[in-house]
Amino acid sequence: MNVDEDAAADQRLAMGGWGSVPLWPASWYRFGSVAEIAARPVSKNLLGRRLVAFRTAANDVAVLDARCPHMHADLGGGQVVGESIQCPFHHWRFGVDGSCVEIPCAGQPPAFARVARYPTRVRHGQVYFFFGPRPLFELPFFADEEPAEFAHSATICEQLQAPWYMVSINSVDRQHFRIAHDRRLLDDGVVEYPAPFVHRAEYRFAIEGTSLSDRFTRAVGGPEVRLQVTEWGGTVILARATLARATTWGVLFLEPRGPGRTIAHIMVLARRSRSGPAGRLLDRVRTAVRLRLIRTFLRADIPRMKGTHVRPQSLIREDRDIGAYIRILCSLPSGGPEA
Repeated sequence: MNVDEDAAADQRLAMGGWGSVPLWPASWYRFGSVAEIAARPVSKNLLGRRLVAFRTAANDVAVLDARCPHMHADLGGGQVVGESIQCPFHHWRFGVDGSCVEIPCAGQPPAFARVARYPTRVRHGQVYFFFGPRPLFELPFFADEEPAEFAHSATICEQLQAPWYMVSINSVDRQHFRIAHDRRLLDDGVVEYPAPFVHRAEYRFAIEGTSLSDRFTRAVGGPEVRLQVTEWGGTVILARATLARATTWGVLFLEPRGPGRTIAHIMVLARRSRSGPAGRLLDRVRTAVRLRLIRTFLRADIPRMKGTHVRPQSLIREDRDIGAYIRILCSLPSGGPEA
């Protein structure tokens, strides 16, 4: 067991008799933007490992373990050669499937000469990968919608001093909406688990805040909002906020950085307007405004969440949805190349 794996084993989040929430679930994660890897490979520390992403001459995108199996050099310091990535140390080359395709000073590569590869998807200019040898579910999107029909904002990152699951349980925490976001619940809402790895919640709220963003939202969209949140694998959150005169789609990918640290990668979507330069400019403005409002809405949580976590023995009757959701999270498989 290497240092990162040993640390991960120590940092699993115990939940008493319920089991434990995996530190890094087998789910989809954001690596970064396609533009980052346009010129050369890029390696990063993600999910307790060193990973590398690169784009081949044929425009295929791959995410692999970044450590060369020969002498542990970082493949991110190498270069793309045709359809492979070349190690900077001895020029061993690896294909998009992680297998070694050439060793300059030798013949047939030995059996150990391969690195783990992760299923990869590109959407809205971003590179996503599944933290496991094969996806347990496809990269999620909104039901009955096509990604190509949506314009997208830039992706912003917010750092939280809390476990990743504290972000995802917000959707079942009815007390939280009133206290943190000035939203008054207008119905009992719906919380359900329609398929494996999927959690869905839906509520109607009255927007009662007096902040500039809430006043703007009421003026432009209306005084009530229907919020639908669908979460996949614990780390991918799709939120649709429907008002009388506007709808906003938000996509959030959680990146666990340890037992008490999380990075949230946030993107906002809007239906594409008419084509042409004017339409593209309008889409950029619309998504930028929506992103600003969403960021203001979410940032209210950041100081409140610092140091928070869940203990089963401290939950009360009103937390029954949280308890049920935590039990589901404890059943999620851990990610990694051997998962």
